[in-house]
Amino acid sequence: MDDWDLFYQVIENEAKIGFWKVDLVAGTIFWSDRVFTIHGVTPEQYTPELASAIAFYHPEDQPIVQKAVDEAIERQEPFDFELRLVQKDEYESVRWVRSKGRVKIGPDGKPVSLFGIFEDISEQKAYEQQMEILLSGAQIGLWDWDLQADCMSINDKAWQILKGLPGTENKPITSQQFKDRIHPLDQDRISSELNKAFGCDNFVYDVEFRYLNKINEYQWIRTLGKVIERKADHSPRRMLGQMIDISESKKIQEELKHALRLAEKNAQKAEEASRYKGEFLATMSHEIRTPMNGVIGMTSLLSDSELSLEQQEYVDIIRTSGESLLTIINDILDFSKIDAGKLILEKHPFDIRSCVSDAIDLVVPLASPKGVELLYYIDPNVPTTIISDSTRVRQVLVNLLSNAIKFTDEGEIFVSVSSLPKNENTYSIGFSVMDTGIGIPQDQLDSLFDAFTQVDASTTRKYGGTGLGLAISTQLAQLLGGGLSVESELGVGSTIKLNIVAVGRSVQIKPKFNQLTGKCALIVVNNDSNRKIISSLLHAWGMESVTASMGQKAHEVIENTKPDVAIIDYKLSGMNGATFAMALQEHANISAIPLIMLSPMGDRPIDSISTVKHWLPKPAKPEQLYKCLLSILGNDQDIPYQATGNGAFSADLFKSTRVLLADDNRINQKVALRMLDHLGCRVDAVSNGKEVLHSINIVRYDIILIDLMMPEMDGFEAARKIRKMPDVQQPVIIALTSNTVNDDLEKCMEAGMDNCLHKPLNKEKLHKMLTHYVEAHALPSTPLLTSA
Repeated sequence: MDDWDLFYQVIENEAKIGFWKVDLVAGTIFWSDRVFTIHGVTPEQYTPELASAIAFYHPEDQPIVQKAVDEAIERQEPFDFELRLVQKDEYESVRWVRSKGRVKIGPDGKPVSLFGIFEDISEQKAYEQQMEILLSGAQIGLWDWDLQADCMSINDKAWQILKGLPGTENKPITSQQFKDRIHPLDQDRISSELNKAFGCDNFVYDVEFRYLNKINEYQWIRTLGKVIERKADHSPRRMLGQMIDISESKKIQEELKHALRLAEKNAQKAEEASRYKGEFLATMSHEIRTPMNGVIGMTSLLSDSELSLEQQEYVDIIRTSGESLLTIINDILDFSKIDAGKLILEKHPFDIRSCVSDAIDLVVPLASPKGVELLYYIDPNVPTTIISDSTRVRQVLVNLLSNAIKFTDEGEIFVSVSSLPKNENTYSIGFSVMDTGIGIPQDQLDSLFDAFTQVDASTTRKYGGTGLGLAISTQLAQLLGGGLSVESELGVGSTIKLNIVAVGRSVQIKPKFNQLTGKCALIVVNNDSNRKIISSLLHAWGMESVTASMGQKAHEVIENTKPDVAIIDYKLSGMNGATFAMALQEHANISAIPLIMLSPMGDRPIDSISTVKHWLPKPAKPEQLYKCLLSILGNDQDIPYQATGNGAFSADLFKSTRVLLADDNRINQKVALRMLDHLGCRVDAVSNGKEVLHSINIVRYDIILIDLMMPEMDGFEAARKIRKMPDVQQPVIIALTSNTVNDDLEKCMEAGMDNCLHKPLNKEKLHKMLTHYVEAHALPSTPLLTSA
């Protein structure tokens, strides 16, 4: 609890004054504990709302409350009223309350909130009602004013409160004598209130004023009174009243006002600083993001050209690094959202396999220098794509992998992905990161995900870091619909599991591996897990395999079989892969067997080995291994791996497909046109929705790729108009958007679109999307969640 919270608590407890605030923009109400008490409810029983809060007041007083608030907002002036409040208890007790407030004005000059204090004045009201029967000797400050004789009698308690008048102790005084001791700035207000009491029988005179006491100090007095006798002409003859010293209460109120003014001033400064920071970050982000989108888009186009495997690897690194930089930029912008508790996840379709592969790529440079094996396996039953936040999923995976690498000096780190269906379209996706590192003591497992927690917190600890990574990952995992858990054994290793819940779908079209079926591969890899993973992949592609963990054992296997290809780890026990490859050349039966060498990043010999057809970086990606095998054992040298099972890429697939591209940005249009050309589509381009409507009346298009934000007519309106055109053969409509809002896909579906692609485009997600619709030969009734 900070000093201000303690200060406010003291005020509530001692002065019994509550605090409230109405957020006019969000439509929410804040009540302090004292305000809940006055209303006779607890925070668990009632949540303050604008509509229901007024219902607490007496039915006769509710219009007064509404009018006072409305006038305060309209005139932007403070308000002060006293009304009856009906408590929500079993007796429905009626309490008199006083509410004071003022309006806070925003930068645009419009009211943004009301705030003030709330006080239970039932006791004072009870005093007012009892004034006429109170005796002058009662131990409260009483006064009795004979207006006809201009004589004011004051009881002993009142003299104690006033600290007496010079020369008039305990003697009646005139109204002028009393008036002379009142602060000049308060006299007009007192006269005004007295005139109201003189003219109205039921009016209760209630005034707070400053009074100069006998020791020449101003003190605050609150006096209440009422006319109890009148002359025949209805003029006042006698008033009876009471007084209390409210100096301490006023002092607290003034301190509170000062604190509120200071808090408001500091809040304005903070809001202004936050706005400037947000504007700066947004500007810098835009300036960096624009060229990075160009880099990512052009690398996608470059990937479509004829590249060697080594060149393709470089292009993939550039693309992944560019996307990583964009992720960092987005994370910087998220800092302000996290501080405000407003971090919102994106929702878009993406490929889980690509997400895991990209996460592995980002941490390979950390694992390779340590000689730690990075392995991953994705169960075939895992959905092809899901709708979630790919950036956050990858962020958590990278953090878990980086953490595992940091605490693992030898052995392996194995990532596995599995899924369980929850209902027709929803899956529970499980990611497991297992390492052979130092492990975690059992007594520290419960605090592992706490902020600033380290397994080794000593001043001589070997491993660095802030201890925030797993805590942040835990929060992200919860936002993704799941959580994190850990299993560990000290000195053996740890397994951290990430679970998320997402909507997903798999394409159930089986690929044809006719060119690999029946072929046999020799797998010579030290790591048991890696051998099993590679063997499982080959089996799925229709191949047979024989395995060995060392070169000598591999020679023994070769004596009994003649493989068509060998997959060899460059790091073998007793000899490296290059030495083993050269030894194979001396084997009479298989001296010319083609080899695929798996090597750690940057660990590749200068001398060439004629039988090594491909060098693949570890961990070998399934798509890369598949392409290498096809180039060695198949007839088509350019058939790429298709992870979704949609068949090998061929320009013939799209040669009859007419595509209309609508995008007003010339660079984005150029990138998309090149990608569509490389796919073999027959494509036309326009710049807005009106041109789309004109074009489809002339040419029948199979697919329309349409930007959502365009001049003259945006993508949403164009799609709605197309769906209402009875004479047009309805095309597939796929939205193109760079927005990151959560409801983009839903809005697209409402407008009649079939799916949504997020920018920057790349050939993989565009190819997957178009392949599905071309092979389907029909418009699906639900969106295909296969775009990444």
